[in-house]
Amino acid sequence: MTRFRRFLALVRERATEPDSGRLAMAVLPTAGLLLTIASYLLVLGIEERLGEAEFRELAASRIADLQGVVDRQLSHAESLAAVLGENHATLNRDRFAELARASLRRGIERVAWIPLVTRYERRPWEERMRTDGLPGLAVRERGADGALVAATDRGQYYPLAYVHPMPDRDEILGFDVGSDGTLAAALQAAGASGEPAPLPRDPLTGADRSPSSIALVLPVHPEGASVPRRTVVGYVLAGFDIGAVAGRGAPDGLDLRVSPATGGKEGPLQLTKMVRLGGHAVPVTCVATARFRRERSRWIPEGVLGGGLLLTAAMLVGLGHVSRGQKLLAGRTQELAEANRDLADYLAARKTVEEALRQSEERYRSLGLASSQIIWTTDAQGSVASDLLAWRAFTGQSEDEIRGDGWLDAVHAADRARVREAWRAAVAAGSVFDVECRIRHRDRGPRDFQMRGVPVRDRDGRVREWVGSCTDITDRKAAEAASKRARELAELANRMKSDFLANMSHEIRTPMNAILGMTELSLDTQLTPEQREYLTTVHQATESLLAIIDDILDFSKIEAGRLRLERIEFGLRETVERTLRTLALRAHKKGLELVADITPDVPDSLAGDPHRLRQIILNLVGNAIKFTDRGEVAVAVRVAELPGPEACLLFAVRDTGIGIPKEKRRHIFGAFVQADGSTTRRHGGTGLGLAISAQLVKLMRGRLWVESEPGDGSTFYFSARFGRSETASPEAPRFEGLSVLVADDNDTCRQVLARTLGAWGARAEAVVPAEAASAVAASAFDVVLLDARTGAASGFDLVAGIRRASAAAPRIVFLVETADQQEDLRRCREGDAAGALLKPVREEELRDVLLQATGREGAPGARPATPALPQASRALHVLVAEDTPVNQRLAQRLLERLGHTCVVVGDGKAAVEAYAKERFDVVLMDVQMPVMNGFEATAGIREIERREGRKCFIAALTAHAMQGYQERCLDAGMDDYLSKPVRRPDLVSLLDRIASGPPAMAGADAGGETS
Repeated sequence: MTRFRRFLALVRERATEPDSGRLAMAVLPTAGLLLTIASYLLVLGIEERLGEAEFRELAASRIADLQGVVDRQLSHAESLAAVLGENHATLNRDRFAELARASLRRGIERVAWIPLVTRYERRPWEERMRTDGLPGLAVRERGADGALVAATDRGQYYPLAYVHPMPDRDEILGFDVGSDGTLAAALQAAGASGEPAPLPRDPLTGADRSPSSIALVLPVHPEGASVPRRTVVGYVLAGFDIGAVAGRGAPDGLDLRVSPATGGKEGPLQLTKMVRLGGHAVPVTCVATARFRRERSRWIPEGVLGGGLLLTAAMLVGLGHVSRGQKLLAGRTQELAEANRDLADYLAARKTVEEALRQSEERYRSLGLASSQIIWTTDAQGSVASDLLAWRAFTGQSEDEIRGDGWLDAVHAADRARVREAWRAAVAAGSVFDVECRIRHRDRGPRDFQMRGVPVRDRDGRVREWVGSCTDITDRKAAEAASKRARELAELANRMKSDFLANMSHEIRTPMNAILGMTELSLDTQLTPEQREYLTTVHQATESLLAIIDDILDFSKIEAGRLRLERIEFGLRETVERTLRTLALRAHKKGLELVADITPDVPDSLAGDPHRLRQIILNLVGNAIKFTDRGEVAVAVRVAELPGPEACLLFAVRDTGIGIPKEKRRHIFGAFVQADGSTTRRHGGTGLGLAISAQLVKLMRGRLWVESEPGDGSTFYFSARFGRSETASPEAPRFEGLSVLVADDNDTCRQVLARTLGAWGARAEAVVPAEAASAVAASAFDVVLLDARTGAASGFDLVAGIRRASAAAPRIVFLVETADQQEDLRRCREGDAAGALLKPVREEELRDVLLQATGREGAPGARPATPALPQASRALHVLVAEDTPVNQRLAQRLLERLGHTCVVVGDGKAAVEAYAKERFDVVLMDVQMPVMNGFEATAGIREIERREGRKCFIAALTAHAMQGYQERCLDAGMDDYLSKPVRRPDLVSLLDRIASGPPAMAGADAGGETS
């Protein structure tokens, strides 16, 4: 620049001299020509640098795209290896060809299956392959002359089983890849690392691999959580031809070529980078074609050259006018000087900006190094284009290694594919990238990190770059693992507690079975009043002890979170009414009325757990009876809502007992809590019933609460949701034209019966028993439902007055309490009663007695008018397998009293031997026995049945009452399940159900008689 100023000053000085015109003619053309050439060379250099920068950017993008294609090819090969791991045991040639065709992509020449065959599996494997369409296949190896011969005896073989597409030389199938030392080393490396390994040569051809062709082996692991991860069942051989992918057409004028292994020099328009495939790197060179140069050539340098030459020529033409030329030169000189000053100012400002930018970048680098997190950036396409000092300092990678997608090599191999896919998905969608993975530290091995990245957008909303951070969460993961271990230890403790409770249940229930059974048998014998009182007390105490054990077991299951509800179809009214019937004796002995109040709009056919619903009602009604000395206990059921396929019902258990003080109400639903916790309390119990009921209601998606006042009784409410059964509810009976008088002392009982009869179409009127005669005299009735026990006089004393009150005497049906049923039923049979109904009245029994009393169609002729014990339709021959002597005697006495015959054995082995010698209708199988337990004995009996073509009913007898034990018995081949202590009604019901059905194959001969 200084020399140019001196030249201009010299020109101005010479222009004022006399010979200035001639000097200008000599100097100015030369200066113009030199200036034109310098400008041309300057613009040409700028154009070349711009073209080179554009080339390097496009070339890097092309090679990155090639890396992505290669990664996808490897991912398809890895997917094939995973599928083969799941199907290796049933793999055949057609199935492999189907899987291989789905995995072949451009650049994958062929795939092959190399199973691991042991010395003992060699012959069966060869036979299976020959039957699979390869008749000449055998395990071979290369001999000294290179020909394939039979493989020598070794511990393991790695034969080529299937290849797709099939090679021209199919005799290569069966070649033991492990017989070649270098190939075997590659297999061992892949199996040990769990990562793909390259083969030094192609085992199909025996030729060394070319720079662009790579044969990889991928280990195949069996599927299953119990199999170690490094267990290998074979390998997938995949042949990749990177040159075939790199040689695809280049619409942008760039050509990709696979370079020699030594690499090549990079020219101005030539770029070489490494493409990685399964731990192997292939150098790929991108070269600009003539098309690239032609499309990016510009006219600017030539224009500058032509313009300069034209300007010089114009200056020569204007030299004839010296004076005007001098003025023009002076003006141009001034403009050039001003331009020079502007250029100097611009350069100074640019230098200042560059310095500020350098300081900002240095501050950013320092911030990244000082942070406990790893800060990183990429370009808009997600490729690393700048040096990431913090990343390199942590992983130990070089600057060149992290370029593009190279940073993924520092990610743990097991997480790499997942991180790669998540990163590419985030870049493609421009969304937040957030993933957890393990990153390799240069010294300490893998560490757990939280990787998060966000896109940075320009004013137009396009992604300009990505910035993100990696946070070390190793300590947090360790804390989570410790918490998980603590939770597992707690769960183990719960399981141990449950096992302890199950064993205690077994040990307690086994002697209790004998106590209850023998007590019941004794009560059926001739006893003195004193003896009967003692045995009744023993029986009641044992029942109370059993209830306490059941409560503790249920509470432990709820506490451990192991209590699950069943979902079966059931009838609501039958469930509620039968539940109340079991409590009727307790209520009636205290002089209490027990009533079921279910409105007609409540759906009857539901789906849920009727056993747990029964348990809730038993707990609530049992408590109500315990704390009520006079009056009634009523269970009401109403519809809360019917949301589509569900029914939400509201239950209310109301009593007229002592009530609950306000300060006690909030605590009574806790475990082991009682309203009266003093040592002088009148009412006992464990305090678990309400706690268990509250949890069961919660499982039914409802809630339990209480309303009570001291002295005015209590009402316990609970809601529960059930499914609506697909089975249609039975139609309600119709009694149009029938008139019924309900005479009962209890107002609730009267109203419920009258409402039920009205819903069935009958004309019903409710009165107290003392008004029955006057009501009959005032209006004729077809049937009178009369309470057998009234306050002033019994219902039997009122019958004569009722019959005298009407010319057409109505049919009398007595309402009998459980406590007095023996005496009342006797009087009903001696008198002229049309029937009797036990309280609380069940709708089914009410319908049947009305049909029978009125002689209408549908009356079950075989149904007795009064309750009676069920009788078996035929005698059964029973095998009892029980190891406890007292329970053996109990079972034998009870079965004999029921009219059945039995054989008793003491262990499971004896049960199988007895069954093999003799035919039985039923086997009562204790589960826990010496020598052979009940499950093993059941399997032995079922095996005998399969051989001989017979069948008998097996019922499990077990003192284990924990959840899931019934399912275990049924899964073992048993037909039913009875929990100890075995209740006589349950056993009678089971045997009656078997006896009422068709004779079992095990106990039927040609004539159909039972042996």
